[in-house]
Amino acid sequence: MLYCFSSLSVVTACFLLGVVLYLMVIKRKKYFAILQTLGASLWQMITLVLCQGLGISCTAFIEAMIVLKKLFIFANQLIQKSISDLMDEFFVIQNNVLLGVFIGVIILTLLCCLIPIKKVKQIEIIEALKS
Repeated sequence: MLYCFSSLSVVTACFLLGVVLYLMVIKRKKYFAILQTLGASLWQMITLVLCQGLGISCTAFIEAMIVLKKLFIFANQLIQKSISDLMDEFFVIQNNVLLGVFIGVIILTLLCCLIPIKKVKQIEIIEALKS
């Protein structure tokens, strides 16, 4: 049951990231057209979209990790008072699990960037500059 809810929240976060990046591309259509006229290659614009997505994801991951660590410290202090020194820490975050989650976040971010990248490829310079 826990896996279902957590996977549902991850899928929802991926859709939200995809929508945010898609809206960024649509809002900055003129910006991308100007970059193309100044000589930017398609690869450079794709890299720009990927960097925006990775920046959003990494920031969210770091914030979530900090909040989770603080929550675990608080929960461990409460449990330690009630159990009275049977164990040092009840909730522990292992570094290899954090690394695995971070790699998963990066892979999901790259998958979420596919639709905005497709939209960047479809931008026509003349139509975008006219609008």
